[in-house]
Amino acid sequence: TLETERREAEAVLAYDFSPDAAFLALYNKCFSTPIQQYTYEVCFYKSAAQKEGHSSQLGSWGRWEATPEGGAHSVMMYTNGGSCWNGPSRSMRVELVCGDEDYVVSVQEPARCEYHMEFMTPLACRQESADRARRELEATGVPVTV
Repeated sequence: TLETERREAEAVLAYDFSPDAAFLALYNKCFSTPIQQYTYEVCFYKSAAQKEGHSSQLGSWGRWEATPEGGAHSVMMYTNGGSCWNGPSRSMRVELVCGDEDYVVSVQEPARCEYHMEFMTPLACRQESADRARRELEATGVPVTV
């Protein structure tokens, strides 16, 4: 119904897509990668899963976490995933790193049922990083055009 669509649109607008709304471009897009016998998938602002015949929920979109290197919008936390035998409920930490295209770089399980994904995207590139790289290139004598 129209009322349902309105409520869903209001919920989406309440998400934190960053001050310049850059991460809106990732909303509801899914990316996956096979690693050993599993396929790991993240659907931005929705959920994360591990698949091997069946799907294990690694978490639902929870919140942003800041890092000193990446700032306030550098790590996305997916929490309250499926229960883990003799462990906590599953969760996934997705670190966004600067790169020229969108893709899953790696997935690790550093602790039982706690997964870490590195996701490369141009949306994670910050102006300060670009300026620093430009200055470093100019210092080597490489002409830089903008």
